[in-house]
Amino acid sequence: FLGRHVEYGGGFADEANTAFDLSRPMRRYSEVVFDLAVPLPGSLGLPVSGRFDRAEFVDGSQTLSARARTTANVGRTLLAIGADYNHRTQGNFSDTRINANLGAMRLIDYKWQLRATADFGIKPGTRLETLGFAADRAISDRYSLRLGATRNFAGHDTALQAGLTARLPMATATLGGDWSTSQNRWRVGVQLNFGIARDPLKGRYRVTPPGPANGGSAALLAFIDANANGRRDEGEEAVPGVVVQGGGLKAVTDGQGRAFVTGLGDGNMTSLRTDISGTDTVFVSPPPQNITFAARSGGVARIDYPLVPTSELVTRIRFRGRDGALNGLSAVKVRLVSPKGDVASGMTEFDGTVVFDGVKPGKYAIEIDADQAARLGMRLKEPIFATVGADGSVVDVNGEVAFSEHVQMVKR
Repeated sequence: FLGRHVEYGGGFADEANTAFDLSRPMRRYSEVVFDLAVPLPGSLGLPVSGRFDRAEFVDGSQTLSARARTTANVGRTLLAIGADYNHRTQGNFSDTRINANLGAMRLIDYKWQLRATADFGIKPGTRLETLGFAADRAISDRYSLRLGATRNFAGHDTALQAGLTARLPMATATLGGDWSTSQNRWRVGVQLNFGIARDPLKGRYRVTPPGPANGGSAALLAFIDANANGRRDEGEEAVPGVVVQGGGLKAVTDGQGRAFVTGLGDGNMTSLRTDISGTDTVFVSPPPQNITFAARSGGVARIDYPLVPTSELVTRIRFRGRDGALNGLSAVKVRLVSPKGDVASGMTEFDGTVVFDGVKPGKYAIEIDADQAARLGMRLKEPIFATVGADGSVVDVNGEVAFSEHVQMVKR
């Protein structure tokens, strides 16, 4: 829920207010906006959004408007229902209008998206005003087709529409046309849509596909995080070729490791999906593929995407026999403890080795399981530490255990 009240003075012109009227300054304005889910039996809830606003002007005139929207699934069809109320008074004049609209959308074989809409006038008179139908088909990742027809009953006119849209790197271009049957009029045009948003990675504005003002955007920076601290430090390399998908759009990080995605919607949370399969990197640990963050209209989220180099750590646990020779000790439970206290567990093979894969840079402590050590009466003669670098090389460390009592070892 959001409530807002504004008092105006001195003839201030609030052009950002939807009730703004150049001919008459406002005195005060109030609005309430809400989004909620109405619980229903056997359902998760019916989503309902609405808005009430009232404007009062210096000449004593007033406007009051209200609207409500909801959606529901009926089988495989998504229904959208809405209603609008508008009341205006100015001097001795008063006018009230109530309208409703109904929409239905359905996917056919995940190829065609069919939509039907109907607009009704309820007051001052009940009537069907417009009836529309549209069919959208994605031909490929870059091209889409739209066909449509609209009947305007008040104007006794039927309009047929068709359009082909191409997604360009920084814009969308549409070649479209329509035909009015009552006027026998053809119209063909080309429309180019693009947006402008500030890129926090470049520190300047950039041209984007349409959408940055109506939804959230994200600027992603991919780099090799050599010291695994989660941020890019001097000398750390950028990673080109990371694919970033969101809002139905796809971007790929450039030579500086940067990618910009827009049109992510305006909701509580939105998600991006990344893919590093096309990058020239090996032995790295990337962040999770799905990145979730709050998207706001006009907002740009900066996302650091550190790829941490990993290594293979080979640990050998041995014991000294009666002849003084060191032999591998199998079935020893080994713990690898990171600088942050994270623990990875493993067990030695027949030759006393245990291999830990995907180990990030840092200094690690290697321990034997305390319960097993107490049960068998064994301990490490010296603490074992391993330092893993950022070069991806294999790290070998050795440790020796001693037994508090003589243990009969069987050799095969």
